[in-house]
Amino acid sequence: MPPARRQMTRCFAALLLSLLVDLFLSRAFGKATEIYIAAENLLDRIYTTGRTSEGVISTGEPRMARAGLRLRF
Repeated sequence: MPPARRQMTRCFAALLLSLLVDLFLSRAFGKATEIYIAAENLLDRIYTTGRTSEGVISTGEPRMARAGLRLRF
């Protein structure tokens, strides 16, 4: 494999490893009622969200899901 293609393959693999997947689905029932379900970080990746000058690293939220009923008045 040529070096340029090998480098591109490594970059693509790194991109896939850092992929975050979220999902949101909702369904309206009339004008005033809606149900929904949402999930964040479906692949349960550990990712960096920040770093202080002292070197403390903040990580993102783990996998999370929620569902609900939304009523409009």
